[in-house]
Amino acid sequence: IFALFISSNVGVWSAIYSIALGVYFIFIALLFRSLHNKVKKYNPACVGTAVHKFIEVCDLEKLHQNGIEAELDRLVAEGGFSSDEADYVKLRSDEIETFRRSDIFREMRQAKKLHREYHIKPTSKGGEGSIIDCIIINKNDDIKIADFKTDRQPEEQFIEEYSSQLFRYKSAVLQNFGKSPASMEVYSFYLGKSIPIQINE
Repeated sequence: IFALFISSNVGVWSAIYSIALGVYFIFIALLFRSLHNKVKKYNPACVGTAVHKFIEVCDLEKLHQNGIEAELDRLVAEGGFSSDEADYVKLRSDEIETFRRSDIFREMRQAKKLHREYHIKPTSKGGEGSIIDCIIINKNDDIKIADFKTDRQPEEQFIEEYSSQLFRYKSAVLQNFGKSPASMEVYSFYLGKSIPIQINE
């Protein structure tokens, strides 16, 4: 290539500079494309959806005994989880590890009956149904509603923003189970804690 440039009376250094400049611009273009794909792939909505799905479908005992990575590998191998979803979950692995050691996780494992992603039918014609992340019925038949959130915000905002949602769930539980929940809480993965929602009788 250089010989062709030289034979055309083009200086070698000028040719090298032109080639290097072209490679540089190609590299920059590929870099921005890669960054764009990463931002698109790892957006908060996708991560939040994957974390919710993981909490829904994981085997709680296997997660407790073997850890997050092993349970993700099992789910992907069995076809219940895509590799992309597993990558999303791994972005929040520290938060899920805190959840794995939490009281709410222990209560889920020890529940007499556990409902994950419990579907609620619309209350009126044309209305929309909803999904309760977790309903725990303990050995005393007390019911707890738990709602999982991946939002990154302070505790007060969780209470303000989601209290009305959990009170709708309370009414649905009473209608479907014939008994009002004894407690309700929001579990924040970001804060690594459960936030009680007071029940007004």
